[in-house]
Amino acid sequence: MAEMLIRVGAQGWQSLGVQGYSNEAHLQQLLAEHPALVPGVGPDAVVCREFASGVGPADVVVLDRDGNLTSVECKLASNRQVRREVVGQVLDYASRLWRMPVQTFEAAWGLHGPVFRPSRR
Repeated sequence: MAEMLIRVGAQGWQSLGVQGYSNEAHLQQLLAEHPALVPGVGPDAVVCREFASGVGPADVVVLDRDGNLTSVECKLASNRQVRREVVGQVLDYASRLWRMPVQTFEAAWGLHGPVFRPSRR
């Protein structure tokens, strides 16, 4: 991974240290509090943790004001699951979300987080 630098006033450029996460729940909480950290997601999006997808809980599901959904599966570097298995898990969640009736989605979301009606243009 490329090194990231940050400019700190008169002190010049400094390297950002690599920081890990103590557990998956910590990473989920960070994404729930700051959804814009997920590429392609704006700061006004809402997040549901442990969303009941019908095939298991999706770690983080993000809903933006345009009605776009993003599903995030949080895994630590120490987790030895095969990458193909994790990709399959995300695709399984996504296919369930895609086919889920709106009423079912709202009921599952309502258990864990706020729901807003995306604006219609």
